[in-house]
Amino acid sequence: MPHASMAERAQQNDTPKPRVAAWLKRPLGLLIVLSVLFPAAAIDALPVDAGSSCTGWQSRVEPPASIRVLRKDGRVEKVEFRRYVAVVMGSGEWPYWMPQAALEAGAVAVKQFAWYHARAGYHRRSYYNARGHCYDVRDGTRDQLYRPERARIRDNMLRAIDTTWATSLLRNGKFILTQYRSGKRNPCGSDADGRKLFQKSVVDCARRGWNANRILARYYGPNLSIVRAGAREVAVSPGPQPAMGPPAPGTPAVALRTGRALGAAPALVSWSAASSDRGAVRYELQHFTDGTWGDVNLSSPRQASLATSVLTDRSHQFRVRSVDASGGASEWVEGLTVSASQIEDRSAEIAWRGNWHRSRSPSFSGGTVRYTGLAGSSATFRFTGRAIALVGARGPGRGQAHVYVDGELAAKVDLYAPSRKAGVAFFAHNWATAGIRTIRVEVWGTSGRGRIDLDSILTLS
Repeated sequence: MPHASMAERAQQNDTPKPRVAAWLKRPLGLLIVLSVLFPAAAIDALPVDAGSSCTGWQSRVEPPASIRVLRKDGRVEKVEFRRYVAVVMGSGEWPYWMPQAALEAGAVAVKQFAWYHARAGYHRRSYYNARGHCYDVRDGTRDQLYRPERARIRDNMLRAIDTTWATSLLRNGKFILTQYRSGKRNPCGSDADGRKLFQKSVVDCARRGWNANRILARYYGPNLSIVRAGAREVAVSPGPQPAMGPPAPGTPAVALRTGRALGAAPALVSWSAASSDRGAVRYELQHFTDGTWGDVNLSSPRQASLATSVLTDRSHQFRVRSVDASGGASEWVEGLTVSASQIEDRSAEIAWRGNWHRSRSPSFSGGTVRYTGLAGSSATFRFTGRAIALVGARGPGRGQAHVYVDGELAAKVDLYAPSRKAGVAFFAHNWATAGIRTIRVEVWGTSGRGRIDLDSILTLS
């Protein structure tokens, strides 16, 4: 099965698209193109004579004129080959919305997969229908979807076929079987195995500016030759190898920080800068949450950190890449997936010691806050994670507190401010790895302004 199911990719774009029957409604210019691509005699499937042998094509650089296809109803149709490739792509194999370079790489893969099985010596011995008619490929996910009745073909798909029609692929001098799959949402080329195109990562390659030859060389290499049809097959040139892009930056890390914490955890995303020996001029940052990657705006092209906020009770992941002056990009570098949580002051996980009181207000996280003015009062919290932040209020009358992490004094904080601000992360601490941690906040006597508010606790795991 050289591809994912049609149903799987149909979900990727539900915009109505014209069917094959709509070609006749297109402008005259397109009709002229179609008349060249698909001569009138080849528009309908050609009949197959009973007992006919299979295609048995010889050339490795000139595609066959036609191919035999087993349809769902058991019939074998002899189809003009260029039309077959267009219908397969339009049946959902390589949809029109993909970038042009991805469509061109896909057109080569579709064509050569069918071409491989139409060549002499490569016919599968079991490929005969009930009437004894031989076929090269079958309509279905075992081979390729061929649905002319509902194929959706656009001009950019036809251009991709036309541009690559003279192209075939050899490895170590042998004509190769070009398989492909839908794949996962991976960075460009990271899932290449030398045998298959993975459509989702190929799309990423095309969006980085890779052309079709570079994509084919990355996924079907090494030792790949990209052959252009000509007078002699010996005119073979090695396929271009993927050029080195700019150096990749370091892995992005997420840390909690101090700052406003209303409805989200204040966070800092940072990465080490790429080495400057090959001209990285800017960074691109993306954030993955709720099932999709989204671009994150950077105020400066060379900044290597970003103060942001992450919503609690959901997972987050960031990835970054460097881009050079010509638009070439490094591989995406993905950070760990992290989850932010908020523990309210009402939680039984917090152990309160001393004379703490509760106040209610919509300005507090969860609607309540604990406060005390008694020196020596404390709140202790034990958790498993890689970062923690304490949320409270700053303002007139607020005093000092000591914060202990795993029994060691980590910070002395002063919560005084000329004006009151609720929902402020006044302390944050981060670790390189996750572990079991204990944090204790202890009120320190401050003359005339001894009050300490503890609203909630943020963690990152």
